Amino acid sequence: AEVDISCIFCKGDGCRVCSHTGWLEVLGCGIVDPNVFKAVGYEDVSGYAFGLGVERFAMLMHRIPDLRSLFEGDIRLLEQFR
Repeated sequence: AEVDISCIFCKGDGCRVCSHTGWLEVLGCGIVDPNVFKAVGYEDVSGYAFGLGVERFAMLMHRIPDLRSLFEGDIRLLEQFR
């Protein structure tokens, strides 16, 4: 699951940044796998996790079209942020 906002670049019309959907994912969320709780000794519990990734906002601020490019280690991209 995710929390989306209307694309701030195209105002929802669709562009390369939002993959022509008009929406941007800003918050990932979902149910915690029960095995995670079992591994730390919790029984009969469930949980919901969410996270606000700063990399998503960096992508939006610097108009990086693909989030994965931040994690590929391409020096040409990274040197732009010195």
